[in-house]
Amino acid sequence: MANSPNNKAGPRGAAPPLPIVPGNINLNNRPVVHSADGSISTVKSATFTVGPHGNEKYLLIPTVLANRPRPGNPPSGRIVSGDEAFAHFRATGQHLGLFATETAADTYAQHLHEAQARRYLPKGQR
Repeated sequence: MANSPNNKAGPRGAAPPLPIVPGNINLNNRPVVHSADGSISTVKSATFTVGPHGNEKYLLIPTVLANRPRPGNPPSGRIVSGDEAFAHFRATGQHLGLFATETAADTYAQHLHEAQARRYLPKGQR
């Protein structure tokens, strides 16, 4: 299992690649991590190589996990290491999609990042 952070930009305006297995996470209720610079993270992710040699697939897993919920507060989160994110996947099965190539996973991650920014950030901060 290898992992790589997703920070590669895809072509603007192009449709994101489709996963061969869709993700199973509710993207409309993600935990939010607020950074000192005013940015947020909801679906920061890492790509993991899975499967036997010669038939590898690329699994996109969020590295933003929810903190323990507090009554009356919106979901808050924390950014975790790739190892902790993969352990969370193994325990819960939660992922953002399985892809045929690493490039497809990374491009999808970039599109997802941009879509979440449009959803969660005020218009002037996107």
